[in-house]
Amino acid sequence: MSNNSYHGINPYAVSFIAYRARKLTNLPFFNSTDFEDLQQDLMLAYLGALPKFNSDKGDPRSFAKAIINNAVINIIKAAESEKRWTGQVERSLFEPMSSGEDSLILEDIIGREDCSPDLGMDIDKAIAMLKPKQAEICNHLKEKTVAELVKDTGISRGSINNALKNLREIAKKMGLDIYL
Repeated sequence: MSNNSYHGINPYAVSFIAYRARKLTNLPFFNSTDFEDLQQDLMLAYLGALPKFNSDKGDPRSFAKAIINNAVINIIKAAESEKRWTGQVERSLFEPMSSGEDSLILEDIIGREDCSPDLGMDIDKAIAMLKPKQAEICNHLKEKTVAELVKDTGISRGSINNALKNLREIAKKMGLDIYL
C-alpha cells in the first residue's frame, strides 16, 4: 500500500496510476521499492496535463488513461536508455565466425593464456591418464587450435571433443576443476 495521498484527484486516475506503477515494478529495471516513486512520477505527468483537458472533447477516463500510458512509455524508454548494457553478448565457443565450410569458430580465436608451471605439470599428469590416442590429441592441443588440428591431422572434431571431455573428468577428479 502506498503512503502517497491523492485526495481530491479523480479516483479513476489515482487507481489507474497505482495499477500502472505496480505493473512497472515487474519490469527488470524496477523493483517493488520503486512503486511510490513511479506512482508520483505518473501523478505528476497526469497533473501536468490536466489543465489541457477539455470536457467537451473527451471523457476524463480516456484522457487520464492516455496521459498515464504515455508517461509509462516515457519512463520505460528512460529506464532502458539508462540501463548499463556493455554490449557483451553470450556466444557459443563453437559458433562459426563466418559462413563457409572451413570457417573458424570462436574457440579457435580465443588466445591461450600462459599457465603456471604447476598447472602445466598437473595437466600433463591428467593427460597421461588418458587413452594413448586421446593423450596424443590433447598434447597436440597444447600447440594447435582445434581447427588447426582437424585440418592438419584429419581427426574429427567429435574425437577431439571426446578427448577433452575425458580430460575434464580426470581434471575434476584431481581437483583441477577450478581451472575448467
